[in-house]
Amino acid sequence: MDFYENIFKTIFYPFNQFMMKYVFFLFVFQLIFCDLKAQTITEKLGGVKTNFTLFSDGNPLQVSHQLVIRKGVGEFSYNTDSSYGYGFEALFLEFISAKDIKHITKYRKQQRRAYYQLTISSERNNINTHYELPISSVSSHANELVSENFFFYSFRLKNIPIILLDLTEKIEITYIEETTKSRR
Repeated sequence: MDFYENIFKTIFYPFNQFMMKYVFFLFVFQLIFCDLKAQTITEKLGGVKTNFTLFSDGNPLQVSHQLVIRKGVGEFSYNTDSSYGYGFEALFLEFISAKDIKHITKYRKQQRRAYYQLTISSERNNINTHYELPISSVSSHANELVSENFFFYSFRLKNIPIILLDLTEKIEITYIEETTKSRR
């Protein structure tokens, strides 16, 4: 058996040393060049964390998480004669806030309507612009099961240029309900 062991060691020993060096090299390469951290669901879906300062009625919303993400949207319509539907991708600004968005009621003579007003601004880039988002493009939920309330918002950023978001520092958000004056 000693003879066969010597032959085995003579043939396979250099191969074993090569394999050990190869495995060690792969391990070091992976540590240096590969990102080993686990991804969140948001990162896997292509979401980008943002650092906007979000306000409502001049007060900070105390945002804990915020991001811009691309999601699929489906629109459809039914009536007695026909129906249709279509889908597309849209960008959404999503965030979790410790405070609710301020609700303002305005009176007008025309028909009633409600919308979210976003004032996007940047002092550094001399930007100050307003956008009205219909209620249908905003999803909101409140967490009322724990001692602290959290408000979850998702705003579809329809007609807002991406380059503008890239330059934005501050977003003021207000819920506005315009209603007709009550007649007495």
